[in-house]
Amino acid sequence: MVEVDDGVSGICATFVLCCQLATLCGQKSIKDLPGCWEHQVNDDWHLSFNGHLQELKNSSGDPVPPCSVWVKHSKYFTTGVVMPYGGIMVGGHEAENDLIGALESAIRELGGFPATDEAAQEMQP
Repeated sequence: MVEVDDGVSGICATFVLCCQLATLCGQKSIKDLPGCWEHQVNDDWHLSFNGHLQELKNSSGDPVPPCSVWVKHSKYFTTGVVMPYGGIMVGGHEAENDLIGALESAIRELGGFPATDEAAQEMQP
């Protein structure tokens, strides 16, 4: 998993982007939701974000580990678990890069600047 220079050493870029998207979608405290926060990023990618300290099932019945994001691609056998300090993705780097691109696009569509965008990082104080 790719890291992002966000001032917090070692945080997985994909996880940071998932957090950014959730915030832009109005989520203030995912840990206080009764279950996972789920979001369709685009036509292909779906997120199930578990902010709880125990495993939960998402709306499809998939087990989502504590404090992690279950990601699933609609057309390919690509799933993964993204955690703050890494994760695993069936489909490897190509699938992860596709997910990162989808997250970045969704963040921009909502008026945000992805943490992985070098220009946005340079504008930060």
